[in-house]
Amino acid sequence: MRYSLAASMLLMAGLLSGCCWDCIGNDGNEYLSLAFSTDSLSGKGFRRAELRSVYVVRYSDQALANPLDTLRQPTTLSLYWPQGMLSLLPVSTTEAAASANWAFPQSYRVAVPAASKTYDINALEVDVSESECGCTQATLQRFELNGKPTEPGLSKVVILEK
Repeated sequence: MRYSLAASMLLMAGLLSGCCWDCIGNDGNEYLSLAFSTDSLSGKGFRRAELRSVYVVRYSDQALANPLDTLRQPTTLSLYWPQGMLSLLPVSTTEAAASANWAFPQSYRVAVPAASKTYDINALEVDVSESECGCTQATLQRFELNGKPTEPGLSKVVILEK
């Protein structure tokens, strides 16, 4: 009895290994996370008071000419401490997830008025592929940060400095 249960579990695991479980994680949605340097002693980091002024403008075009809306703190935009993280700026979504009432952003401007700094994020290059199970996987490959080509790296977190 014990061996037949183990054998049946092994057979079940083998059969289920062909199933796709990775659709749950990404499924065509990709995000960019930003972290503000908090190393204020070096002169490149931001102070907490400066980061309280942060807001994000979403644009419908790559030229940052047609604003969609503005995300402000503390209601629609949150910075997480101690890293000063600004997470989940969407850069890709599946057609099914896109709504006619919600235009998908093509670029962003992150403003820190208290530090007199702005960061333009555009030319988003997202690789979209489909697995053998029909799962859509989106991966941010590169983008431009203030006109400079940038790759998000494995952690997908880009650190902004003064």
